[in-house]
Amino acid sequence: MSSARDDVRAYWEGGAFVAFNSYVEHVLKVMDDTAEVMRSMSKLNLDVLETTVNTYNSGINFIGECAQALLSAAASVAQNLLNLVGATCSAILEALSKFVGAVTELMIARNRSMMGYAKTGIALKQAAINLRVPDPIPSSVGDSGNWKVGRR
Repeated sequence: MSSARDDVRAYWEGGAFVAFNSYVEHVLKVMDDTAEVMRSMSKLNLDVLETTVNTYNSGINFIGECAQALLSAAASVAQNLLNLVGATCSAILEALSKFVGAVTELMIARNRSMMGYAKTGIALKQAAINLRVPDPIPSSVGDSGNWKVGRR
């Protein structure tokens, strides 16, 4: 669009050129606004993807830590059969308590992130609604009498 306008500017002037130039500026602004909304939507989608992957990774890590704690508790019990009931119950309950606490913290953090993304999504939706379709080209552009050969 800019190069087309520059080509026309090199050879023409007059009222039709002024209207055409103004119209090109308007269309370029609409295109820039649309591109900015699309860039913001793309960033939001990437942020949501990153949060989702990080949430799953954290969950997998917590499950692994819980499993390790349970295995450690079972190993210590096997070494000391006299304390079987007390040691096992205590170690298992402690491991489960840590797991539940970690998962709870993870879900709260995920929900906070998702709420932020939801707010951004709503703002982007409004920005998309506010995008303008280019106005029709001014009729004076089509009137050959309004075009004058430019001075060089």
